[in-house]
Amino acid sequence: MKVKKIAMTVSGLSLFSMLGMVHARQSDSASWCTSHNGRVETMVVQYELGGGIVNGLKKKFCNFKEKDGSTAFVGLEAYGSKRPSLAATMLLRLTMDKKKPLPTKPFGDPATNVCKKLGGSNVSYYVVEGGFTDHAGTAGICTFGDGSMIDAWSLIYTAIGFNANIKKTIRSKPLQIKIPDPQTER
Repeated sequence: MKVKKIAMTVSGLSLFSMLGMVHARQSDSASWCTSHNGRVETMVVQYELGGGIVNGLKKKFCNFKEKDGSTAFVGLEAYGSKRPSLAATMLLRLTMDKKKPLPTKPFGDPATNVCKKLGGSNVSYYVVEGGFTDHAGTAGICTFGDGSMIDAWSLIYTAIGFNANIKKTIRSKPLQIKIPDPQTER
C-alpha cells in the first residue's frame, strides 16, 4: 500500500513554509523585545468552570519593568512587528490628560472603560472570571479587532506620559485612524 504525501499550498507556499515564516516573525519580534530591555513572557487565559481552572489561549508579550517599579505588557507582535496594528497605534498616538479623571462608567474599572471606548475587548482581570495570567498573577489585556494586545493599564500609563521607552522603541508605524477620546463620558 502506497501512502501519498499531501501538501497544502497557498500561493505556492506549503503549510510548513507558512508556519516557518510565522515562527521567524515571532522570533524577530522576540529579539526586538529583548534588545530593548524587555522580557518575552508567555501568558495564558484561564477560566474557572465548574470548580476547576481551564487554560485557554497562550500569547507572548513583551514585559517591561520601568524604573519606578511598574510593569508594562505589550503583545509581542504589536511591539516588535514592522506591521502596523491597532494596539501599536494606540500606544503611539493615544494621549490622555492626567489632570482629567479616568472614566468610571459603565464599568467600575477605568482600564476596562478606556479599552472599550477605543474599540477593544478587555479580558477580565479576575482569574475566576477569566483573564490572562503571568508569573505575578494576572493582567487585564485589551484585545483589538486585529488581534493585537496590550495590558489595559499599560495603555493608560503610556497615554498619560509614563512608559516613554515603549513609545520610543515600538517597531511599527501607527495607522492613520481617528483615535477616540476615552476620557469623555458618554
